[in-house]
Amino acid sequence: MANYTPRFQELKKSGHREEIVSALNSGPKQYKELEKMFEFSHTTLSKHLKDLQRTKFIEKDVQYGKLVYVLTRKGENAYNEIFFLENELAEMKERKGKYLSGGAPLQKDLNDPLFWPTVVHLAIDKNIENIFQMIPKEYLIKIQEDLILTLLYNIQKKKLPLDENNDGRIILGISIDYSDLVKMVKYNSYEKWKKFWIQEKTIDTIWTQDSITPHRRPYMLQYHIKEKRK
Repeated sequence: MANYTPRFQELKKSGHREEIVSALNSGPKQYKELEKMFEFSHTTLSKHLKDLQRTKFIEKDVQYGKLVYVLTRKGENAYNEIFFLENELAEMKERKGKYLSGGAPLQKDLNDPLFWPTVVHLAIDKNIENIFQMIPKEYLIKIQEDLILTLLYNIQKKKLPLDENNDGRIILGISIDYSDLVKMVKYNSYEKWKKFWIQEKTIDTIWTQDSITPHRRPYMLQYHIKEKRK
């Protein structure tokens, strides 16, 4: 389960510091190596390195007679939180997990070109069985359809401009912690959550902005629940 901890938030205050931590995750670096990697000024790089040492994300070390910067355990944990999805998939691969993907539902040949923008990806740990009894393949198509309908609705309603010359990908991930799923069923947690949401008439969720956005602080999304009409 992803936990957006104070440690994660502390690092996110500066995108540059996040980049330095990511660079050091691949191995120790000398100051001159970091200088070549980034377009920071000497003053800016020195300031960020001092801040990261002060907050104990990195530390200095001497390896093979050279002074280098290395991640501390706190820095390693922060990196894992930043790249949660990437690390989760890598670990599942090491555990010999299964991976499946699929796109558009099967269709007959038509004269008009048909485009389907989504591909669903499913990664499963090896020891979890009966996955398609819990998540039928038909539901994987339904997830895509619901997402596409939401995209089309917002594009049309908000009159969002689209650029045919632009390219790129959007990855939307949901991870399921199997042990938490088992506990949810055992303790009937979903029904308790539902009662709590109805009582409060809102769901508060922390959304954390990542390095590709200009925002550096988490914000609170409030989803208001409408009362059922009697």
